[in-house]
Amino acid sequence: MKRNLLFIIAFLIMAIFESCQRGKPVTLSVDFSSREIWKYEFTCDIGGNFSFEDSVSILNSTINCILAGSSSKEQNHLNIKAERINIKSNILDEIEMMNIEELISDAEYTISLKEGFPASSDSAAVSLTGFGEWDLHRHLAKILPTLPEKQIRPGFSWDRERRFPLTTSQGKATCDIYQAFTFDSLRITPDERQEACISWLFRYTIDNKQLDTASIVDQLPMKGNGKGTAVIDIGEKCLIKAEMVFRTPDCSLPNLSVNWTERASLFLVN
Repeated sequence: MKRNLLFIIAFLIMAIFESCQRGKPVTLSVDFSSREIWKYEFTCDIGGNFSFEDSVSILNSTINCILAGSSSKEQNHLNIKAERINIKSNILDEIEMMNIEELISDAEYTISLKEGFPASSDSAAVSLTGFGEWDLHRHLAKILPTLPEKQIRPGFSWDRERRFPLTTSQGKATCDIYQAFTFDSLRITPDERQEACISWLFRYTIDNKQLDTASIVDQLPMKGNGKGTAVIDIGEKCLIKAEMVFRTPDCSLPNLSVNWTERASLFLVN
């Protein structure tokens, strides 16, 4: 009986200690200088249903690659390139898939979770390609969180808004993304690591004043809403994983109906 009572007391003390730890303020930040090499597996599924008159087509493309890189000379920045690119699609032909693979493998990106969106090696504008005007830059912009890098507790919220230029097949445009973040919870893993779970809602819009929207409707998602989640290792100061889903509003024109969904994931693999 006495042993059981001591066990219950010890359990309660541990539960109270863990609860106190979870209630403490922590700093959400990522230090890319803590490792020589970073590797993330990135997967993106893109597609939707296209209804024209009495026929319905389900179109889909999946792109998987490893984003590998090292810390930049600029503090808290990571320079990355795509490796081991694999594309599957019932939309793109072989030449288009080869062109996208070449575009992705040649591009260099710099990301920072403090500044927000990734920067492309081409500072002028991000060039899009293929069905859906696909490019890695826009998907990274949707899936990467922006961290406040200050002491906060679960329940804290913050928001960010960014704009960057695009070069599309219909001309130049501007992309706007607004993200509203929430620090959902702080959990303790079995090996006593602290992991912060965050989520966000985002709004994505392309300024189409200079674009021919009549001819672009089946090529480029113009606007939509999404949600994302991420896990940050507090002690190691690293992004463990991030996921997002993005949907456009249903587009209806005479004899044509389109819906569009993008899902992407990013997982630390080393």
